[in-house]
Amino acid sequence: MKKLILLLVLCLGFLSASHAGLVTKGVTWSSSIGGNDHTYYLVEFPYYSWNDATNDLFATVGPGFHLATITSQDEQDFLLDHLLYSTSPNVDYFGEYWLGGYQFPENTPGKYDNWVWVTGEAWSYTNWLPFEPNDQGGPGIEQHLGIKYFPSYSGWNDEGYYENIQGYIVESVPEPSSFILMAVGLAGLGVASRKKHKHN
Repeated sequence: MKKLILLLVLCLGFLSASHAGLVTKGVTWSSSIGGNDHTYYLVEFPYYSWNDATNDLFATVGPGFHLATITSQDEQDFLLDHLLYSTSPNVDYFGEYWLGGYQFPENTPGKYDNWVWVTGEAWSYTNWLPFEPNDQGGPGIEQHLGIKYFPSYSGWNDEGYYENIQGYIVESVPEPSSFILMAVGLAGLGVASRKKHKHN
């Protein structure tokens, strides 16, 4: 029985590892050049859905990351120039990558309606390619956001077909460490506990 359990654990480990994305490039948009101090990674994860990418990113890049949200032209330009563009002739990142935008609810019939960011940020900036979004295949088919990057054009696309996807882009926002937050929480519990003992 123990051997069977061990075999199952090894098989599950192999399957999960075989589906892990591969971080190929990273960049921080420093506030010293007008950025936001957020860190972005390009993850190769071809032919997987937006939901698969969302599930994979924790295992691949760790906690504190989410699918990237692009909320300004400056941010769009920075990612194109420093994350997707490559000066090496042997390396390119051409193709389509998932971003953190989607339609909610997912069965929204209007192609321009109800787009939101995974972070809850305002959906005020867009960079759609010409004739996008288009709900190719019919209303409610392409509900997730991808960014396409090619030498001659780049921009956003509403996407529903993973065959077009090369991976995804993640973003980390600098914020207080979870350890600091936990320490503050524990300190608060300690104070509350001491107050309770004083009253008893």
